[in-house]
Order: sequence, then structure tokens, then C-alpha cells
Amino acid sequence: MPGLTLHATGTFLAELARQRIVGSQCRACARVEVPAQDVCDNTKLIHSGHIGGDLINDGGRLFVDRKAKVEGRIKTKSGETKIEGTPSAAPPPPKLPRNE
Repeated sequence: MPGLTLHATGTFLAELARQRIVGSQCRACARVEVPAQDVCDNTKLIHSGHIGGDLINDGGRLFVDRKAKVEGRIKTKSGETKIEGTPSAAPPPPKLPRNE
């Protein structure tokens, strides 16, 4: 189970003791995994730390955690980049009533 970490393992074992098997939804791609995992195999790089310059995705899948700090720009030359907490598309502006 490549995506299984200590947090996911602890959750899985605690729920198994209660005779329940739990799954989780991947924060990067929204895929549901059973047993619970922090991130699924579809995510190739997860950035949760600090980068002093630009973060460039030149192919593959990149997930930037909301706790991550990037002092430069986040660029995608190719591949798929997801930034946690950022909507994938901006919502349309609200329509204001016209005063006639």
C-alpha cells in the first residue's frame, strides 16, 4: 500500500479494532481509497514544505498542500498541478440587478 502513512495506518488500525474498515478521499484527485490513505497512487509529488524559488511542473502530477510555502511562482509547463484550497475554476461574478 504505497500511499499508506503513519496517520492513515493509525486510522485504519483504530477502526479495524472497532470491526470497521474505513476509506478516505484523496486530497489531490478526490479518488476514494480503501483502506484509508493520505494520498493515492495517482499523485506523483506532494509539496508540503518550503521552496525558496519557483515550483515548476514539467510533466506528471503535482499536488501543493495548503501548508506549503513557495516564495516564487507555481508554473505548469505540462502535466497536472493542483493547489489545495484553490478552486479549479473561478466562479462567475454575481449578476447585479439593473436599475432602470
